[in-house]
Amino acid sequence: MDINNKVSDGMKDGYTYIKDDVFVKIKHDFERLSDKDNAEKMSKYMRYKFKFYGIKSPERKSIYKGCWKV
Repeated sequence: MDINNKVSDGMKDGYTYIKDDVFVKIKHDFERLSDKDNAEKMSKYMRYKFKFYGIKSPERKSIYKGCWKV
């Protein structure tokens, strides 16, 4: 497969790259729905190695679904 075809389809080296506007929308929705209490619990569970927005899986999945519908 020609690398130029992959890049033109939004892929490079087998990875799909997210457009900036989709990333900004996801980040905005995460910040809007963040829950500090849940974020603290999630971070504690992972031994404070990662930061969390405190959004549980069903809400996160609905954010993703809303972003991919164009």
